[in-house]
Amino acid sequence: MVLGGSVVVGLIVGYFLAKFAKVGAFALAAWGGFAVGLLLYNAFVYKINQQWALWGCTIGMAIVFGVLTIFFFDHILIQSTSILGSFVVVYGIGLIAGHYPNPFNIVSMIQNGQFSSIDPLFYAYMGGNLALYIIGAIVQYRHKRANPKYRPEDRLYQRASRVDRRR
Repeated sequence: MVLGGSVVVGLIVGYFLAKFAKVGAFALAAWGGFAVGLLLYNAFVYKINQQWALWGCTIGMAIVFGVLTIFFFDHILIQSTSILGSFVVVYGIGLIAGHYPNPFNIVSMIQNGQFSSIDPLFYAYMGGNLALYIIGAIVQYRHKRANPKYRPEDRLYQRASRVDRRR
């Protein structure tokens, strides 16, 4: 039931986010910003030792990335997908290999006085995350440069003009 429900909800949400590309890009960029906020929190901000620091860092970055998408659609979309993809890949490897802490567990450990510093291997994961992010962004910018006429936001205007012509 859960798997089937997740697939159905994912298809419905995916349809509407594809139909309304700017809203979808805003959501994707906000999610990418959230991932950047988690990385920043895990690397540096955790020393503040307050739960508001986690939420301020993650939600703040999500809002910044989402708003920037309105003005720099293509660039923020590329940056967000690159950082989100690199975060998911490295986090998945970290779950299997170990020494890559869950950011939400870090918050509870800090509150309980069980956490004093980040494992040095975390910074190796962070370096891998940065490397994958750079590779992902370069690949996407090369694809964009290879087809300079492609602009995802133009699909919105073409779709809107087709609807107007039908009336």
